[in-house]
Parts: sequence; structure tokens; C-alpha cells
Amino acid sequence: MELTKLRYFYEVAKYEHVTRASEHLHIAQPALTQAIKSLESELGVALFYKSGRNIYLTESGKYLRDKLETIIRDIDALPEEVAKITSREDKVVRLNIVSASILVINAIMQYKKNNPDVVFKFSQDEENLGWDILVTTDEAGVKRNNVVAKRKIMEEKICVAVPYDSKWAKRDSVDLIELKAEGFVTLSGFKRFRSICDKYCALLNFSPRIIFESDTIMAVQNIVGSGMGVGFWPEFSWSKPDDGKVKLVNLVPDCKREIIVELADKQPLSSCCEKFYEFLIEYLDNLR
Repeated sequence: MELTKLRYFYEVAKYEHVTRASEHLHIAQPALTQAIKSLESELGVALFYKSGRNIYLTESGKYLRDKLETIIRDIDALPEEVAKITSREDKVVRLNIVSASILVINAIMQYKKNNPDVVFKFSQDEENLGWDILVTTDEAGVKRNNVVAKRKIMEEKICVAVPYDSKWAKRDSVDLIELKAEGFVTLSGFKRFRSICDKYCALLNFSPRIIFESDTIMAVQNIVGSGMGVGFWPEFSWSKPDDGKVKLVNLVPDCKREIIVELADKQPLSSCCEKFYEFLIEYLDNLR
């Protein structure tokens, strides 16, 4: 049963007049009449009957008209509904934040002030391939099926955070090896930032003496701020520590990491993705 025949029938049923229906549909009257006869033959029932020069719906015709009323209305509404869905999807940004999560969340909060209708969907999964924008520190271990449209690599210095009342707070810089005996407050071992810091210690042939570790950045910041130990602290992506509690001291030799921001080259990609990508890059540049 063809949808076109059903629509033709519905228009004739509304008017109970073939000529007016054919004018509304912009088709020839004989073609419309033939379509109705074909539908009646397919259904095996008469949909109209003649009385004089007029036509009227049979009971079967009335039943079919009433059933089609909702169906035709829903079909006619489909283009608008699909457009609405597309519009909503066009405001979605899928972020995979493997590193620098505090920085990215702060950027999102700033962006949402002027773009409240943009929806951000997050993951923190190196196995995830469904991202529009990826934020990581290096490419090792991060799966990629995505062809990258844009990539920005920014270098970030790693400092050591020390309590303000410690001897290290009086210094502008400290040799990393001098901290060998200190108690370190760190992120958990599976975190990428932790592995980068462990690598710098290994280059000097020591392992940091861990007194506290957590999988949350805030916990690390709070423990260092309480004066319980020292900790590695990325210069700008963790924000500045509280004045009067913690001081950031430069490390010798220079310790650093790369923050990599990538925009996937895929279709469909919402128009908001590239706009937020450019905003995030500018946001990062302004922090340095």
C-alpha cells in the first residue's frame, strides 16, 4: 500500500470533491481518480459512492479517513521534528578529558555563560573513540580511530608545591634530587600526570616516598595545603594554590608536560565543536 495513494485518498476524503483535491495536490484529476480506484482495488472495498454529481465517503472510507488523520499529520510534522533533533544534536560537544580536567571544566563554565544551550557530554576514558574533542598529555596509550582535523600542543611547566612554612618555600627553585627524602602527596598510580612525575624522579635514580595518594586532584591539593607533604603541581592546569598555604617552587632540571587538544575530523560534527575547540585553545593560551 503506497503512501502516495493514501495521501491522495485523504485529500479527496477531506473535500469529498475530486476536482478540489486535485487542485490542492497539483495533480491531474484523471491521475487522482485512477489512484483512488487502485487503492479501492487493493483494499477490496469501495471508499466513495456517487449521489448525483457528488461523491460521499462510504463507512469504510470514513474509517480509513479517520485512521489516516493522525498518520498524515505525524508524517507532515516529520521534517520539523527531524530538524529539531538535528538542531539539538548540533549543540552537543563530546569531550574525552584524559588530562587537565580542572582546566577544561573551568573553560566549560566560562563558555556556558554566553552559550547556555550547548550541551557537554564527558568521558575520561582512554579507550573511548566517540569523542569530538580530546584533551590528553601525550599520545601513548590513547586509542584513536579518529582522523584529527586540528591539534594544539601546549607545554606546561611542572613545579613542586610546598607548605609556606617549609624551608623550600624560601627558595625560588629546588633541585628535584633534594626532595628525595620528602614525603610526597600524589595522584594515584594509574593517573597520567603521576606517571610523568615518576618518570622525572626515575631519571634521577629515585622513587618518591609516597605518604598519601588519591585519584582526585582536590584531595592532593588539600593535603599539600595542610602542610603534610610536598607534591608535583602543573603550573596552570591545576590553577594557583591558596595564598598563604602553598607556594609553587620551580624544579631543576626543568620538568614539564605537553597538553594536547585535538578536534576530531568526522561527520557529522556539530558546529559547536569547532567553536568550543577554538575557545578552549584561546582559554589555555591566556593562562600561560
